[in-house]
Amino acid sequence: MTYGTVAGVAALTPMYTDDGAFRDAGASDVATNPSLTQVTGWLSDVSALMDAALAEEAFITPVTDTDILPILDLYVEGIVHDIVHYSRKAGRFYSKRALDAGSSPFNTISDEITDWVADKANGFANLGLARLTGVRPKSSATFDLL
Repeated sequence: MTYGTVAGVAALTPMYTDDGAFRDAGASDVATNPSLTQVTGWLSDVSALMDAALAEEAFITPVTDTDILPILDLYVEGIVHDIVHYSRKAGRFYSKRALDAGSSPFNTISDEITDWVADKANGFANLGLARLTGVRPKSSATFDLL
């Protein structure tokens, strides 16, 4: 399952769209840069990273809970927005500081998603997001009693 929509990403990056839409080259369309296929792929890739991070916290994926889904959609669209900018040699991953650091935008994205999910895990659970039974979330702590 993919979180977010191409339209949601287009709303955040209208300067790279054709009248508000990403397009592939076709009989009547000229491809946008990035293309519809690229943006769709990035949504899928970032959604997979989101599911992996949620699974580390023992949440059942893909998420279909209507209280949580809009939160995940917005977050994934925001990350893909950053990738769209990066593909055009702009944005936070293409800043002098980021380029000088030499860090991979994709490692940064993975780390950010993992941290974000861990930070939101209690809130997601309190909103009723289903967790696997018998599996300890990665962010939980255990203590040995002596």
